[in-house]
Amino acid sequence: MHNIDSELNYFLDLVSSREHLWSCTFNGWNSHNRSMIEFLYKAARRGVKCSISLSKPYSRLDLRFPFGEINSKEIREEIQTLGIILIDPIIQNDHLLAPLTRSSFDSILNDIGDPVVFEQDGFLIGPSLMSSLTIEFGVTSFRTGLLKPLLYRRYRRFVDTVNSTSLMVNRFGIDSILVFNGRFTDESAVAQVAKRMECEILFHEHDSSENFYYLSTKGFHSPSHHYADFLRRSSHLDASQLYSLGDTWYKERIDQDIVQSSLSHQQMDNRFQDNVLKSSRYKVVIFPTSDDEYVGLDIDWKHVDGLSQIELIKRISQALVERGFEVTIRLHPNLSVRSHKMTKVWLKLSQDLNISLIEPQSKTNSYKLAVDADLVVTVGSTMGIESAYLNRPVVNFGSSFYNFFNAVHHCNSLQEFLDIDLHNFMTVQNLRKDGIFEYGANELLRRISYELPKSLIFPNRASKDINFFSNLLRRLYIWIIRILVAK
Repeated sequence: MHNIDSELNYFLDLVSSREHLWSCTFNGWNSHNRSMIEFLYKAARRGVKCSISLSKPYSRLDLRFPFGEINSKEIREEIQTLGIILIDPIIQNDHLLAPLTRSSFDSILNDIGDPVVFEQDGFLIGPSLMSSLTIEFGVTSFRTGLLKPLLYRRYRRFVDTVNSTSLMVNRFGIDSILVFNGRFTDESAVAQVAKRMECEILFHEHDSSENFYYLSTKGFHSPSHHYADFLRRSSHLDASQLYSLGDTWYKERIDQDIVQSSLSHQQMDNRFQDNVLKSSRYKVVIFPTSDDEYVGLDIDWKHVDGLSQIELIKRISQALVERGFEVTIRLHPNLSVRSHKMTKVWLKLSQDLNISLIEPQSKTNSYKLAVDADLVVTVGSTMGIESAYLNRPVVNFGSSFYNFFNAVHHCNSLQEFLDIDLHNFMTVQNLRKDGIFEYGANELLRRISYELPKSLIFPNRASKDINFFSNLLRRLYIWIIRILVAK
């Protein structure tokens, strides 16, 4: 029914007709690079000239690793044994974009508004690239104070990477580029140069479990591109095959006892009637998306009414409380590794509205929360489509990858949500059940399995130790900046 190599072969065919496939790494040597090495290795076995540039350790403190282990002799030797050529990056500032000076940067900030979007000669660096600063420090404006130099450095890195990449393409005859994710500062610069210079571009990303990786020619953040890739992958499958694949994907993620305990629509309707007779309060659980993604995907995901995620959920919660609902907000687990200041903002919101808040580090099972709820509200979270699989009525705000599958109710504005007759909505669902399983099938179909052992890409203990101390220094640096910003 499904050839697990079909997705890999599709992308290998794309680069097989090209002369030189090149990739690069900027953020130390970590799990993200595993998918990059894996694909370069497989392309090299097909006879494609494959090369990689390893970024040099940073000489000054930065928001990324101030030093790294990627120049480790052992790692370089391992890469070369895979048939991948090592080429040093070209460091030069005067090519496509003029070097960014502090005076020119001040001029840029005076000419643009918030959120900060810098555009020069068609190259764009915007809010998606500022998200890590926003979440680390819990602020949205970078114009003044201690964060301005950090923003300047981020912009300067972007300009330097554009120039370096364009020189690499010209000097080494590169005509296809493999880049991680495409959303972050350096990676976005590489992707934009590839598009400008008409190179074939592939984006790579690894699964959170690190058992699989994904590839895309358009990036991972546009819902329309996501759906177009699904149509390509599923064109040879019928509805029953998609159902089976989708069901498999959900059952991999959700405990079977929770799946079994989820109620049918008829049982849900009976529970609503019981709540009315007993004057019980309906339970609503809200699943925000990761705060950095909400900020960072602004270019691809259109924010509801132009509101920040916290402000949007505050207004949603107020409306639900006024209608007599019992509201619980379950923060995204990713927030546990971000600024504690952001968690405090959410905590204050819950206290002001007298609603429940489950913090990101909590071991509370999100699927059990969904099963116990009468209504699930999300802001682009995957929990929206998973709650629909568990037979829960779902309202999703803003953009998400599953909107195109018409499997949950989508609201483009707060007013649209306020106009819903929620009792009728919770008992009558006129959405595509097939869409739930099509989404799950797509998640299964886009997987690419690793062939190389993880130990080959991370060959020694020393690299882990260096990463530990790099992270420790980085966290100390950010902690000091937070204290100074708070003052």
